[in-house]
Amino acid sequence: MKHICMVSGGEGSAYTAALVQRTYGIDWLLFADTLAEDTDAYRFLIESSFFTLGLATPVSLLARVKKLPEWHEDRFGRRPVLAEIASEAMALAPQLRWISLGLDPWEIYKRDRFLGNSSVDPCSKHLKRTLVDRWAAKNCDPPDTTIYVGIDFTESHRFDDGKGGGLGPRKLADGWRYAAPMCEPPFHSRRDAVVWLQGAHISRPRLTLAGFSHNNCSTSCCKGGQGHRAHQLRTYPARYAFDEKLEEDMRDFLGKDVSMLTDRTGDGVKKPLTLKELRERIEAGRQVDLFDIGGCGCFIAG
Repeated sequence: MKHICMVSGGEGSAYTAALVQRTYGIDWLLFADTLAEDTDAYRFLIESSFFTLGLATPVSLLARVKKLPEWHEDRFGRRPVLAEIASEAMALAPQLRWISLGLDPWEIYKRDRFLGNSSVDPCSKHLKRTLVDRWAAKNCDPPDTTIYVGIDFTESHRFDDGKGGGLGPRKLADGWRYAAPMCEPPFHSRRDAVVWLQGAHISRPRLTLAGFSHNNCSTSCCKGGQGHRAHQLRTYPARYAFDEKLEEDMRDFLGKDVSMLTDRTGDGVKKPLTLKELRERIEAGRQVDLFDIGGCGCFIAG
């Protein structure tokens, strides 16, 4: 049986990998890179992966990661350096598979002529789900493979909702066995992950510490709601401005009134709400839905 752990730069997936390593041993740690990740997410990925695999911390490699520009600072210029970092990380940790389609989310939107939103995420479909499916089909035999994800028991419905929905049943229908150890007895929470990180002397992801619900795509996830974006505007205004411009460019490119966010004020009918409009509402002191955090759900959707 091959044991493959999906790692994403998040605490849950890192802790899940540790649980699997402790119980079965890991054949591969699999990371699907969107090329849009926060620099610190790459730091966390490397530190936690090397620790789990029992390898020495790659100090010189981490020093290179820390010098990597953020996605919004040098979107394309950092890619060659990131490719070198990925190659070196895999050379030092052969069990780590760092894969990428070579495109970022906004390139997917433009290629497919569709702007990702809370309902439809072509970025996750192509940069995560399809990419991982192809890798698994090439490298694994379904009957002899288990693929693990870092979903904890507080969101177990994402893995199996008990009605045939969720990642587990969907993948099983395709012939693949997926597992979520944090959803199984004795059950584990993100607090357990934090305790494990403290014991490993690994700093938590900075986006998590900054109050974001996940550590993916540099806070730019198309599934993030009004509350998520309001927090992004307060915490990382330069990243918000970057996303706002890309959204405006995409609207011009498509020639359509589209947006990642949704407005339900007034008659309750769903209407587009652009990042520009949301920012102007916030700056004017108007009410926005701060409880609309949304959720990454990356890799989970069908």
